[in-house]
Amino acid sequence: MTGIVNMFSSFAAPAASTAQSAEGLTSLSSKLNLGSMALDLFAGGAQAYGIRQEAKQAASALEFQSKDVLLQAKQEEIKGQQTSNQIMDAMLQTIAGQRAGFAAAGMDIGFGTPVSLEASTRKLAERKTGVTKGDALMMAVTRRKQSAAILEERANVLSTGEYSATAALAEGGIRAYDTYAEMVRRKVARGE
Repeated sequence: MTGIVNMFSSFAAPAASTAQSAEGLTSLSSKLNLGSMALDLFAGGAQAYGIRQEAKQAASALEFQSKDVLLQAKQEEIKGQQTSNQIMDAMLQTIAGQRAGFAAAGMDIGFGTPVSLEASTRKLAERKTGVTKGDALMMAVTRRKQSAAILEERANVLSTGEYSATAALAEGGIRAYDTYAEMVRRKVARGE
């Protein structure tokens, strides 16, 4: 009878060893699944961080571009004022030359042709300065509109980046959940 007990015990030892191996593999599989879940979450977080950083850099570049365009608008206004001043200076020099010419010819510069010529010269100069200032104003307004459009694009870049980053985080969480659900399904199938 001792021989039969020894024979059964020799079969039981490998069975126990096989059960321990299966248990060890199950434990290893669970640990690998947990590691995979952690990697999925980390990858989602890293991707979200990268997307946010990219959006911030693009937004920063757009903000700089907007400020540059606003500076150009101010330059257009200044350029228009400078050109208007040059026109008025030229007008004053022209009128002074006209007066000097009329006075040298012995004409009274207070009435008649000298007065009407001076009035015509002033009107022409004022019309030119008006056109110059109007053109400069239109260019400045156009630049300001460009700046506003760039700032709107900046806002869109930031919000799109935030949505994309949130989606990346969610995707990492979903992958981690899928791994967890598969792990639970396998445990249930094994009866654990």
